[in-house]
Amino acid sequence: MIRGTNPVLKTALAVLLLTPLGAAANVNINVMNYSFSPNNVTINPGDTVTWNWVGGVHTITSGVASNCTGAGTLFDENSDVSHQMFVFTFTNAGVFDYFCRVHEHMGMKGVVRVKGLTFNGTPSAGNLVNFTVSNLPPTDENLKAIVLLSITGMFPGISFGPCIPVVPVALDQVTLLGLSVSSAFTTGPITSGMASTPSFLFPSAPPGLTVFAAAIVINLSTGGFGSVLPSTQFTTQ
Repeated sequence: MIRGTNPVLKTALAVLLLTPLGAAANVNINVMNYSFSPNNVTINPGDTVTWNWVGGVHTITSGVASNCTGAGTLFDENSDVSHQMFVFTFTNAGVFDYFCRVHEHMGMKGVVRVKGLTFNGTPSAGNLVNFTVSNLPPTDENLKAIVLLSITGMFPGISFGPCIPVVPVALDQVTLLGLSVSSAFTTGPITSGMASTPSFLFPSAPPGLTVFAAAIVINLSTGGFGSVLPSTQFTTQ
C-alpha cells in the first residue's frame, strides 16, 4: 500500500504503468590486444552485452581488479580462439567494472554502466521534485542510497576505496541551484529494488544549467557499500 499523496511519486508510478516495455538492446564489445573496444558503455536494465573475441588470449572478469574481494563473482570467462563470444544480460542497475586477468597490468579494463537513477519532476523554480533509484539487486534491500549533485562535470568523481567503482560526480563546494554541492540526498529504505529521496521544491535558478547526479548505496549501520549507480543529467528550465 502507498500512503500519502506525494504528486511526484504518483506521477512516476503512472508513467511506469502506462509506458510499454521496450525491447531489450544488445551492445557489442570487441576483445583484442590489449583492450576492450568500446571500454565504456551505458545501457538500460535488461539489456545484453556481447563480448566478441578478435585476437589474443584474454579473460572477461567482473570486478575492479584481481586483488579485490569478489573479483570474478558475476562472470569470469575466457576469451580466445576457443571461446569467441560471451553474452551477459544485466538485469540490475549499477556500475560494473571488468578486466582481463592476463593483461590488467597493461590497463585492459572496461566498465558497463546500467542506468538506475531518475530525476522526477520539472527542474524549474517552485516545482516539487525528487530522485528515484530503481532496479537494484536483492543485496541492496533495506539499505539506503545517497544521491550526490554537481554542475561541474563527472570527473574526477569520488573514490570510496580502490575496489569500489568511482562515483562520477565532482564535489567542490560550488552552490548548485541554491543547494550545496557537498550536500547529499538520502533515500528511504530500498524496497523491492526501489527507493526515493524526500521531495523538495526546486529553487530559483537560471535556465540552461546542466546538472549531474549520481548515487551510491550505503549501509549506514556498518559503513559498507552496495551498488554504485551511473550518473544522470538534466538541464534547468
